Amino acid sequence: MTGPPIRHIVALVALGSVVLCLVASVMALSLRPPQLRNHKDTVAYFLRQRGVSYREITFRQSQEEAANLRVFNAAVQVHLADGRIVHGWVGCENGDRLCFLVLPGIGIHDGRLPDITPGRTWGWQRWLDDAAAWINTYRDALWRNSR
Repeated sequence: MTGPPIRHIVALVALGSVVLCLVASVMALSLRPPQLRNHKDTVAYFLRQRGVSYREITFRQSQEEAANLRVFNAAVQVHLADGRIVHGWVGCENGDRLCFLVLPGIGIHDGRLPDITPGRTWGWQRWLDDAAAWINTYRDALWRNSR
């Protein structure tokens, strides 16, 4: 009886190495601090940190609020996973820094938001960020179901 040709073994080892590198990259990225590029990212991060499940986050600004570059104010609407809609607002005292969130419908009255991360994002970084978020979502769901 003869075994598989050596080229098949080499191809399987190479494929396994690529998959292992991708999984290791995603896991390493999930351990680093998140890249928060806009106010929606900061609100989403804040809600995830507090275990609030949501479907969508939307903002609305008046023309005067949008024109003011020194401070940021916007009404925020969060569609929760259970179907409820919670209204509140986001305010920043220094452009994109020193931001806070108020969502009284779920007991958030003065939530300090993390600052927006400056810098450019490469396409592959965004893809890995999305993959890490997807893995974290399912990991958290599996963790809750296993308890």
